[in-house]
Amino acid sequence: GTARSGNRAVRSSRSSMALLTRRPIQWLLGLLLLFGAAPLITVAAGGRQEAGPASAGTPPAGGQGWKALERGRYQESIRLFAEATRRHPNDPMMWVGLALSERGLQQDQRAIRSLATAIERAPQMTQAHHLLARLHAERDEPGAAIGHYEEALGQDPNNVRLQSEYRQVRGAMREEQGFSRVAGRHVVVKFAEPSDQDRGSRLAAHLEEVCDAIARELGSVPATPVVALLHSHKSASEPVWAAGIFDGRIHVTRTQLDAGGSRFQTYLRHECTHALTHRLSQGRAPTWLDEGLAQYLERPVTERSEGLPVHGEEGPILLESLRGDFVGLPRAEAERKYADSLRAVQVMIARHGLSGVRRWLEAIAVSKDLAQAYQHVFHTGYPMVVTR
Repeated sequence: GTARSGNRAVRSSRSSMALLTRRPIQWLLGLLLLFGAAPLITVAAGGRQEAGPASAGTPPAGGQGWKALERGRYQESIRLFAEATRRHPNDPMMWVGLALSERGLQQDQRAIRSLATAIERAPQMTQAHHLLARLHAERDEPGAAIGHYEEALGQDPNNVRLQSEYRQVRGAMREEQGFSRVAGRHVVVKFAEPSDQDRGSRLAAHLEEVCDAIARELGSVPATPVVALLHSHKSASEPVWAAGIFDGRIHVTRTQLDAGGSRFQTYLRHECTHALTHRLSQGRAPTWLDEGLAQYLERPVTERSEGLPVHGEEGPILLESLRGDFVGLPRAEAERKYADSLRAVQVMIARHGLSGVRRWLEAIAVSKDLAQAYQHVFHTGYPMVVTR
């Protein structure tokens, strides 16, 4: 059934760096805002430590920039941080603020240049290396990511988070060593067997079309490529009730691709929705919102209605009951949670439209929690219960 057609919560040793922002941590402002990086102690020019991005010595434009960044006003924060870097070109924190603002508008190349400038001003700045590592990893550039992780670990060797992320990047790179790739405008397909070149090209064409359609509905084109791996068989780590997994990458088997048809299109739409939701929310969307939206968008508009049949009981849905991942649940409970997630998302879309849900996802990326993001976007309290 569609309620089980892509359990993104399943994790395995194949998890990619895109998973790193998946954990619901308390993201602080500034360095933690979009990436969840190291503790908020910054290294200023000359190697002295300062507490927080908006410390007493922060230029006025920089302080205003951090406030604009907190509110998701990226154009404004870019203007303010650009002014701050002109007036104080040797202050690395102003370049970090500019990079975070550029990242908020998916201007990744500019963000990379700004972070590189921050490192030029303060080579020992662990956080800037950490941010660059994460950004390169999300852009499917593991070699560059590993270099910056090693620099960061050289400065902070006991940082458990850095160690964990570094291992994940190296693991994904080892798994994909020797893989060939086919790149489209917004997708990259990787495969191990040279005989799969034609399949890889077909999958890339399918994904490009599907992801473009989902992006148009959500009103957001991904700045980084959607990555898919083509496998010879299904992973043994997947639950029996799951059609596939999303771990930052889309996983497709030869059997799925060769069979094609409407069921395969549904699967690709579901997984592409996960990929775009992940990018919009920086991996911080709760499972119920992510899975509910994937189910909602897995059908084309012409086949979709607010009254999609679901397996769950009608009536109020306590959103608190949908907290956490669905992986590892018994099949019946997983089906109920998928069904309730779809119903909850249907209610959200009926209230706020898809564009409203997209803005909520963007706010989730930079807010300290789900409720604050909801309040910021919709100017009303986060509902504990939703009803049809």
